[in-house]
Amino acid sequence: YNLTQCGGLHGHIRVSPDGTAYVPNEDCTDAAGVQRPAVVVSNDNGLTWNVRTISRAKSSRPGGDPSAAAGASNTLYVGYVNYDGHPNIAISRDHGLTWSKPFDAGAGYGIQNAEFAEVIAGDDDRAAFAFLGTPTPGDDQSSGFNGVWHLYVATTYNAGKTWVTADITPADPVQRGCIWNGGGSNPCRNLLDFNDITVDKIGRVLIGYADGCTGSCVDDPTANASFGPASAQDALATIARQASGKTLFRAYDGTLPK
Repeated sequence: YNLTQCGGLHGHIRVSPDGTAYVPNEDCTDAAGVQRPAVVVSNDNGLTWNVRTISRAKSSRPGGDPSAAAGASNTLYVGYVNYDGHPNIAISRDHGLTWSKPFDAGAGYGIQNAEFAEVIAGDDDRAAFAFLGTPTPGDDQSSGFNGVWHLYVATTYNAGKTWVTADITPADPVQRGCIWNGGGSNPCRNLLDFNDITVDKIGRVLIGYADGCTGSCVDDPTANASFGPASAQDALATIARQASGKTLFRAYDGTLPK
């Protein structure tokens, strides 16, 4: 595939158990000329690639990278920020040829803007979708944006029939103000470009992220990444580690506290 089909930066490549490679991209053009998030798919070890757009999604501007992960039997989960700023996740069971109805993982918290989608899967029916989110509407690229951002994780244990979303930083904002996606030296780029997510050997979810709001910023509603103070422009390397509930591997159910 080439830049006439998809533009911008792409997300991290993931390979499913059957050897299919997926490169998620936020901005690909479908047959009708509509720009949508997509996965670019190779079934032959990277010799050829095919763009497969998510049929009921639309690209956001400027958007962050989507994230893809496949379960143990190759069910594909793709998380992305939709054109309306909401964190959505869609599922495919045929390598991206067709898609489930997307689920708005932030609806329960009234999330109006999201960034940095990250997805990981374990058993085929289990997956986790992490994102930064804020209930504040408006342009989250603007220096005047006053959103307070937390880290959220949505989890499914039944192949996407239901998802449960949790605010995992309820008393400690990750960012106050804008989250810049345009590169360069904008002060709101303190979180850089993306987070990451994985599982450990028992399927416990681990999320790596930059904490942009530390020290005095945590409890100061006047702090803002655009204007400071320095504690609102931090980039503290942080890991969130699942401490309770089911993991993404059924074999270890009951290992963690409920």
